[in-house]
Amino acid sequence: MDAADIAEIQKFEVPRDTLGLHVLYDPKATTGGFVTDIVAVHGLGGDSFSTWTDKKTGKMWLKDFLPESRYFHNSRIMTFGYDARAWLQPASNTKPTGRSFIFSESLLGALRSQRILTDTQGRPIIFIGHSLGGIALVLAQARRQLYGDIYESTKSITFLGTPHQGSRPADWASYLEKISQIVGIKRSNVLRELETWSPTLLDLSRTFNEQLPRLLINSFYEKQMYDGVKVVEEGSATLSYLTEIVDGLDANHRTMCKFADRHSSVYRAVLQQLETRIAAIPKQLPEPKDTEENKSPVKLPDVPTSEPVPPKTTAGAGVPCSASELERRMKALRK
Repeated sequence: MDAADIAEIQKFEVPRDTLGLHVLYDPKATTGGFVTDIVAVHGLGGDSFSTWTDKKTGKMWLKDFLPESRYFHNSRIMTFGYDARAWLQPASNTKPTGRSFIFSESLLGALRSQRILTDTQGRPIIFIGHSLGGIALVLAQARRQLYGDIYESTKSITFLGTPHQGSRPADWASYLEKISQIVGIKRSNVLRELETWSPTLLDLSRTFNEQLPRLLINSFYEKQMYDGVKVVEEGSATLSYLTEIVDGLDANHRTMCKFADRHSSVYRAVLQQLETRIAAIPKQLPEPKDTEENKSPVKLPDVPTSEPVPPKTTAGAGVPCSASELERRMKALRK
């Protein structure tokens, strides 16, 4: 980072409206290195800023620590916020609408607009999802036809405490009951939504599993309890894929995504895997396409394939033309 980038970070203020896509860090100029988009999506009981911010120090690692890495100093770092209250409203007799799952559509729309307006389509994307935010990323990957650029550009996803194995309503009920204890909500109408959407979620999970070979996946699970609750167990927090990197963090479900300082062992564990993945992305990218000039080979002058026929002699001369005349005619043949 240069002085201008540091100054931008220092004067950054958390907006009143935390919904939507927010750019936390965008280098003034890239200084020779790999350029990516980093997008973080929060879970329940948080927002696009508080989820990633340590309360004691006020440090938001996405903004304050990550750009310091030599692997990420050229990256544009963003955070996306959605209305988690839609998931945490008390149960009612209202008919399920299925809209609880549509915030992933808002993420895709906002990110696509950002990339179009800044002419950065095609830039590799690394997603980071905490808890339910990871499910939003899984759902987003199913929108290939409408958001082809984002689908093709997504190279890596890091999941922090994401309940991958919650395909049945009973699994989700257990997860949401634990979340409710943490955020202080006893009942939620999201279970009604899940009963409606469970088959769709299962189908989308299967589709996502088919995409795993093209993605670099990190999955972290919590090793500590919060108020006696371990929200997502290790078995649920992993995809059980061969090339998936799985690691347990010495943190609970709420603290696994916020770090007091850059020397935190939990932060270093997450950073190490993020750096490992971004270092591997260039190997996934196709070879640069040839320019138009390279596509059309330069047409070389024709070269005679046989010995030149001796020039005719002039009538009555009995001698061939001069060497200079022969050279002139040879040059003419090559034109």
